[in-house]
Amino acid sequence: METKLENKPLVLLVEDNPTNLAIMRALLNKQDCIVIEATTGRDALRAIEKHTFALILLDIQLPDIDGFEVAEILSHDSRKRETPLIFISDVFTDETSRLNSYKFGAVDFLVKPVDNFIFQSKIKVFLDLHHARLSQMQLLKLVHKRNDQLEIEVNERKKAEESARHQASHDPLTDLPNRMLFMDRLETAISRAKREKGRMGLLYIDIDRFKPVNDTYGHHAGDELLISIAQRLRENLREADTIARLGGDEFAVVLENIQDENTAHQVVDKLTQALNTEFIIRPTENESEITVNIGGSMGLAIYPDDADEEEALLRIADQRMYENKKE
Repeated sequence: METKLENKPLVLLVEDNPTNLAIMRALLNKQDCIVIEATTGRDALRAIEKHTFALILLDIQLPDIDGFEVAEILSHDSRKRETPLIFISDVFTDETSRLNSYKFGAVDFLVKPVDNFIFQSKIKVFLDLHHARLSQMQLLKLVHKRNDQLEIEVNERKKAEESARHQASHDPLTDLPNRMLFMDRLETAISRAKREKGRMGLLYIDIDRFKPVNDTYGHHAGDELLISIAQRLRENLREADTIARLGGDEFAVVLENIQDENTAHQVVDKLTQALNTEFIIRPTENESEITVNIGGSMGLAIYPDDADEEEALLRIADQRMYENKKE
């Protein structure tokens, strides 16, 4: 398990010669880093397992396993092989040895006894690279964090816009389409019927005996009744049809793609039966449930049988609804 030290880069110095170890230790102490020492290859591997290093200075000749073996072991660990590795040697100093060290993953090669200026210059370069890499990682984290925040903000804004659009086009009590959305659906249905040379129906519904319920039991009971009416009307229509609340106790339905007048009247009969079936509501949360009986007066207009324009259909459906209500 990795052990966390103070917030400075760690440098692993692997050297079994006490004199060389003391010289390089003194030079490293002049850098802004923490030095961890090892005198054998196995000690070095244990230290590497325990800590994350910014740089490894590795002597090739060690008393147990040599530096090349240590480097080869590190090359099989994806977490460790990215750590910069500098070989140090006073024996393998020829060009072949240098090239061989690069095959084992070394980024540089130093000859002992080390030159103070060269040693410190190279150490500083790799420590600067380490700081730059850390800064880049922190910047990337900030970018990712900000991107996540922006994504959350965008999603929240979309939800808010969708909610606003829904509220603007739906009745707040029953959640049915309101008059604005209904008129849009009606226009679309007429255009589709014209294009496909088909039929569509427009149905106006006025609830009978709603006012006595509202006056007798209060507005909460009236609201509960309207919600139940909306739900029952919706359940007795096809998904393609549109049921809307125009206001008060008035509803309207767009019947899409009807075959003929008989088909439309079958829908009217079905909705009439649904409204004539008793409703059970609770006037207030603290009161017992009550049973109420209402009904509905309906006016039907069919495109293109009755009219082929929107305004004419609306007028005919409204007129027929009021005629039926008078009867």
